[in-house]
Amino acid sequence: MPLFLYSATLKELLELTKENKVLISKNLQHKSMAKDIEIAKSNNLPTVNIGAFYQRYDARTALVAGDIYSAYGKVSYNLYDGD
Repeated sequence: MPLFLYSATLKELLELTKENKVLISKNLQHKSMAKDIEIAKSNNLPTVNIGAFYQRYDARTALVAGDIYSAYGKVSYNLYDGD
């Protein structure tokens, strides 16, 4: 008799697995490992950094320019990362 009182249907057991913390943790670990692989692959790609700068001083003197413009660009590629 106690066996039938504590028994559950397959549908109820499947619903319980959705709330299982161990399974949720394993799923998150799997997603984390997949992200690590994506990050490792993207580290081999070249990077491009560009930017610009503008500064204005209203009081122009012999030592300070009135307007300053600057722009830069940088392309980098990591050939060896030590791994």
